[in-house]
Amino acid sequence: MSQKYYQVFLSLGERSKLEAVITSDALSPQSKLRVRVLLLVDRGEDGPGWVDTAIAKELGMSTPAVQGIRQRYVAFGLEAVVAGRGRKKNVKRTPEKERPAADSWLTITEASEYSGYCEEHLRRMVRNGILKNKIRAGNKYYVRKAELRRHKIARGQVGFGITEPTTTNL
Repeated sequence: MSQKYYQVFLSLGERSKLEAVITSDALSPQSKLRVRVLLLVDRGEDGPGWVDTAIAKELGMSTPAVQGIRQRYVAFGLEAVVAGRGRKKNVKRTPEKERPAADSWLTITEASEYSGYCEEHLRRMVRNGILKNKIRAGNKYYVRKAELRRHKIARGQVGFGITEPTTTNL
């Protein structure tokens, strides 16, 4: 069995403190779950030292969640794990007011007029990852002009920059 990089070794005082906290009503259910994970993953003197997959199965959670709790304990300490601090937050999106530079980025509507593709086709291309160079600001997507140009050249389409839609591009 390979050695874990993030190992949890709780002292007897920490174990007794966590066992007392589990029975009290002071913590949220999520915090109690994290405490139970710490008690089961403990490789100290009195710790059972369960493996992550067994803990995940026993507590009804995923194995990466158990690994994350162990990693946060090593990195931030006991209080941070119980409080739920040290977790990765959602990716910050660009606010609506911070619109990209007008010369290189286009909204879906502007991109439709610029490229000759219909708006729905462009939205599908963004959602399916065909147009990779994009930004989401609020509920609008912005795509790069160069990305549209690259896509049209790769498909062998000429007449790029047509302002009115053509039937071949719909």
